[in-house]
Amino acid sequence: MLYLTDSAKNRLTKWIGDEDSTFVRISFKTAGCTGLMYEVVLDHKIDLVKDYPIKYDDFDILVEHKYFNAINGATLDYITEGFNSHFELIDNPNEKAKCGCGESFSI
Repeated sequence: MLYLTDSAKNRLTKWIGDEDSTFVRISFKTAGCTGLMYEVVLDHKIDLVKDYPIKYDDFDILVEHKYFNAINGATLDYITEGFNSHFELIDNPNEKAKCGCGESFSI
């Protein structure tokens, strides 16, 4: 399960509507000082073999099966600080370490 704050849910719902997209994808790449970075993007396709869909009222979030355990139980938040805003995984019970700048984590 991936939990969403109200802020994240509202932003994702608006983003999907604005872009006429079908899915939200949380993708992962090896990067940063600690190992993994994630990215929240819109997607129009699902790979029924690779993807694990997490269903919400207004949309589905897709995560590749191999990365689902990296976020299982975490909360996705949308944070606004001044003129900047971004998605952030918070309260992730699977994180073993996080780099000082918060850009990457390890599991």
